[in-house]
Amino acid sequence: MTALLALSFGNIHNETLLWTMVHDLKVDPSCFRITYFNAPPNAPEPKLPPGVQSISWDVAKESVADGFETVIVQSLYKANAAAILELEACGLDWRRLCIIITDNEVDLWNEHVSKHKALSVGPTPGIDAAVLHVLERVERFFCLRHPYGDILERLLGRPLQISDAMLMRRLVPDPDQYSVLTGEIREEIGALQNKASRVNILLLTKPMAYDRFRDYARDLLRFALFSRSRRNVTIYYWDRRKPWPFLARLEFAAILAIIRWVSPVIGKRGGPDVRVRNLPSLTRHEYMMALLRCHALLGQKRSGGGAINEALKWGQVVMLPEGSFNNAVRHEALGLPILHRQTNAISEIVEAVPDDLSAQSEADEFVAAKDRMLRAFREFFPNLVYRD
Repeated sequence: MTALLALSFGNIHNETLLWTMVHDLKVDPSCFRITYFNAPPNAPEPKLPPGVQSISWDVAKESVADGFETVIVQSLYKANAAAILELEACGLDWRRLCIIITDNEVDLWNEHVSKHKALSVGPTPGIDAAVLHVLERVERFFCLRHPYGDILERLLGRPLQISDAMLMRRLVPDPDQYSVLTGEIREEIGALQNKASRVNILLLTKPMAYDRFRDYARDLLRFALFSRSRRNVTIYYWDRRKPWPFLARLEFAAILAIIRWVSPVIGKRGGPDVRVRNLPSLTRHEYMMALLRCHALLGQKRSGGGAINEALKWGQVVMLPEGSFNNAVRHEALGLPILHRQTNAISEIVEAVPDDLSAQSEADEFVAAKDRMLRAFREFFPNLVYRD
């Protein structure tokens, strides 16, 4: 065995990590084992890709000193930092540890240092003595050099081993289920959408606070009232379990009321007929189908990578905020085509969506970026066994 993956039990990203490794990167399952450092007693085994085996946390600790060439964890936070310290007590060689880094912790640490001048325990939830202990010792990070690797080296004040790669995860990890959704079902959805002749836009990848939503809501109102576009538009936005503040709800309710009253009148006079639909909490499969229904995605500053990847893969128009982590990753590091808001996000997206609304094949730019990430992954983990 070559690698140990120490995962948090129940983490929704475990499934996408394992399927990406086994199916997309073609890592042989026999060369690694997974363990859950916080599995409840007698908890049922999570569904794993064929051939992937797990071991108990106790067995992992007994084997960590000489049983694995690499130990991999997802992200770094209090719980898994404490687990890494347990492995250290059992003989973990720090040169073997690799952290799959995400925008969440990099953003957290970067903001902390901006406010407090150095990484330290106390002011920021999510940073404790165990996290700092790991950061003082770990050398290997699986992430893109830009933007994450450069920020990490600046924050930690030393050169690091950076993979300059990322996992191109999908919304639906199981390859058979994904093939059905992106094959026949996607074609059926595309045919229906082409007949409807409407531009469908997904507004953000998940529910957001209103201060991150306000500009787009106001753009939508201006588009509905003043746009000279002749294209009909449907906007999909997310319901929130935690309501917005009262004034924010009042503003958005007023915007919706004006659009619903004015849009049919404008539509009869040759202007855009604008409809607004809300999305509840969705399963992965429902989310995938909702995304396939859209021609464009307006993403946020960070997170939502799976949905953004899918949109770019299928040639949808994607708009991201300039200066954001999502834009730095997709546009600057991977060279994928990204739209940036200039004056009105909705108008600019509608203009960018092609007249032919039929389903697209995989975008060449995305395929090239995915191939580049595969090569970089294998260069960073040369001791894993691959099934080509």
